[in-house]
Amino acid sequence: MVMSGLSHWQTHTCIRFAPVNNTEYPHLQFRRLSGCRSGVGIEGSSGQNISIGDNCHKLGIVVHEIGHALGFYHEIRRPDRDDHVIINEENILRNELFNFYKLNWLDVSIKYDLSSVMHYHSLLEYPRVKK
Repeated sequence: MVMSGLSHWQTHTCIRFAPVNNTEYPHLQFRRLSGCRSGVGIEGSSGQNISIGDNCHKLGIVVHEIGHALGFYHEIRRPDRDDHVIINEENILRNELFNFYKLNWLDVSIKYDLSSVMHYHSLLEYPRVKK
């Protein structure tokens, strides 16, 4: 699934990935840890860990986590999100609320994208990817 996620980014963007032997430079490291997660952007010089746990083997999830590693935040965190969606905080687990906090410093010079892989779908647990 990891290779499919990388391929998705390469097919739909100008981003290219290549295997590396020298991990001295920023790179992605996919690990089978618990949960589906990645920090936003490359954190440090030892590589960016992307956790693809047991319940994360869906293309949309892998593409979403790669997006975080590339520096993308959740679309829902944009300061203009209230113009596009309604957040029902009572439906969000308390320990997941941080995923919905607005980041007022985010650049909003491009149109809000309800179909973004970085946007949570209103009825689904995971991001969507158009095949």
